[in-house]
Amino acid sequence: MNRVTRRIVATSALVMLTIPFGMKFYVESQSTASQRQAGKFLLLGDVPQARAQVKWLHFLSPSNPIALHVLGMCEEIEGNRTNAIGFYQQAVTESSLGSDLHQQASIRLGISLSEERLFDRAEDVLTTHIEQYPESNQPRAILKTIYVSQLRLTEAYRVLISAIGDTSDNQFILLELLSVENYPNANDVVTYMIDILKDHPRQASVHLALGVAYWRTGDFQNARPQFREALTLRPNDRRFRIVAAEFYLEDGRQQESMALVDNTPPDDNDDHYWSLRSRIAERENRFEDAVSYMDNALRIDPAERRYIYSKARLLQRLGKSAQAEMLHTQVNRIAAASLELLGLSLQMAKVSPNADDIVRLGDQYELAERPQVADAWRSLTSTTFEGDARQLNQVSADSPPNSR
Repeated sequence: MNRVTRRIVATSALVMLTIPFGMKFYVESQSTASQRQAGKFLLLGDVPQARAQVKWLHFLSPSNPIALHVLGMCEEIEGNRTNAIGFYQQAVTESSLGSDLHQQASIRLGISLSEERLFDRAEDVLTTHIEQYPESNQPRAILKTIYVSQLRLTEAYRVLISAIGDTSDNQFILLELLSVENYPNANDVVTYMIDILKDHPRQASVHLALGVAYWRTGDFQNARPQFREALTLRPNDRRFRIVAAEFYLEDGRQQESMALVDNTPPDDNDDHYWSLRSRIAERENRFEDAVSYMDNALRIDPAERRYIYSKARLLQRLGKSAQAEMLHTQVNRIAAASLELLGLSLQMAKVSPNADDIVRLGDQYELAERPQVADAWRSLTSTTFEGDARQLNQVSADSPPNSR
């Protein structure tokens, strides 16, 4: 090899070595600029131009999360949610945990899955997002909508309550979201879930929701295959097992209910589990055990009226009338406070409230044994009313925490 040839080969090798570094620098420098330009065009509704801003970037680096996120938004705006879900999923995978892009992409993914009525996947994505970003409230609002549509009202309430106090800036938003104004009719839920299953027949949560809706309408015959299918699709899902066990108990299939419960490990944070164990023990005339299990449920949710009533009934069976009477007094006080809350909330929805109204609302939550929500409302008197109180007239009836 002569000198000229060696120089050409050496130069070519140097170029080949430096191209990847040059390309990496180019991609990094272009990413932010492309994102900014694409954002401007998306705001103007010019999807083709927005897509064009990241086309070259995506070609050079197919795993670039900024390009993937922009392409996902373009597809979502054009109504191609299946494609949008694919891009958002890739953007979540390729972006760094904790980055703004990762947060935005995972929220958009959850929204797109929910709008596509892929509720199983949407719930997984949104729950994971809340675990990773506890102060993020938008996923809670989406989860609330999913839970309410599936008659999971207690979960809808709790997913919002879990954030109260985390950040004072968003307390009003959370409190407003706690209003579940229109409870879905069980017959409407049946129609809705059947329609979803036509397109997505293997969604376990939809089968479970359909089973519960049939159960609520008294149609046990149609409920049974839905619970069976839900358990087939998710045999080890704790929530599915507990809800199915509750249904089996009501359906007169006590042995099947007991089998599901006995094979489900105890959980100190699952009041449904302990309530169900209490009901089974009561049917077996093991009243002391039933009281103990119900105490566990009440430790988790001390203001749940059904639990208090159940414990009072059990104490009566054990001849402890005085203790039972005290519980009846407590539950009547909670019920009265809840009724007063409903009236106050409806009044505030029609008339702009003042600071005194908010304090009264906090006091009623305290009487209803919801101190966390009470404190959150009271804190608004020192923040909201220093500014503009008019936004409060949007508040409506609070979701009853004992609705299921």
